[in-house]
Amino acid sequence: MHQKISDLLTEAEKTVSEMTDEKENFPDPNDRASLESDRNFELRIRDRERKLMGKMQEALKRIDDGTFGICEKCGVPSPKND
Repeated sequence: MHQKISDLLTEAEKTVSEMTDEKENFPDPNDRASLESDRNFELRIRDRERKLMGKMQEALKRIDDGTFGICEKCGVPSPKND
């Protein structure tokens, strides 16, 4: 799971770098609109990945604490699926 978090962070850094390095000027409004649409899509993906990383980090914390698999509301252990 640590490797997946690292991979997601690398992709996020790459996205930020690409967006800040782009100095392209599109005189055609359709080309500019396509670029903006692509950027918005990329940012939505990164936002979902950010939320996923938070969930993964919380799961790792709960594993370390020994509370993973225990209901946070009632304290009952989750049933194991064999």
